[in-house]
Amino acid sequence: MDLSTFRTAPCPHCDRPVLTARDLVDEDLRDRCVHCDHLFDPEEISWAAPDEVLAMGYFIEGFDSQPSSERGCKGGTCGVRQPAN
Repeated sequence: MDLSTFRTAPCPHCDRPVLTARDLVDEDLRDRCVHCDHLFDPEEISWAAPDEVLAMGYFIEGFDSQPSSERGCKGGTCGVRQPAN
């Protein structure tokens, strides 16, 4: 799965880095905290890679931060028994 980066900012109310959501404010797109709706100034916004977002405590469905070659049926995770070599 190819993921891009995520908009984040340090929220003064939540006292931690948070993901942001875009909102239309006076005909301008602005970023808000996804937890408390704090409105950020544009210079406060930064971009975070998926691993950084996971480290912030968020979950990204379908993203595995430690890919393994033992996934899928060959790894025995699909429930199909593989023949012994």
